[in-house]
Amino acid sequence: MSSRDRSQQAPAVGHALPTEMDRNEAYLAEINSRIARLAISLHVPLASDEDIRAALHALAQDVVPAPADGSLRRDHALRAELRGLLVMRYGAEQRLVEHLGVAATQKLMADTEARLQREGFQPGADGVNLNHLFDPD
Repeated sequence: MSSRDRSQQAPAVGHALPTEMDRNEAYLAEINSRIARLAISLHVPLASDEDIRAALHALAQDVVPAPADGSLRRDHALRAELRGLLVMRYGAEQRLVEHLGVAATQKLMADTEARLQREGFQPGADGVNLNHLFDPD
């Protein structure tokens, strides 16, 4: 049997192909997990919208050539990564709302946050506050 034939076969029982929602959840969970880890290690609070605005502003100040010292260069790179991930997540969330709608995106984000909590992260460690995001009153 050729590899082409095998690739066209149905997946084995118990190995269902991931749905689009599963892929989106895994994608967001990976980004949010990395954001939470970076924020914790860099001591960057992300508990509120103001914290996130302040973090993005402070992290934008780091967009200068990296320092020569090795430990400072590593910190600089991690701060740049955190800023990039926050911006990337915002864009991904916008695309999800446009593509899936608000209700599906809300469920996806709630599932993602529950997944992070099962991994041991505190609610909001990644800067996502679902109560505020979908019910701002």
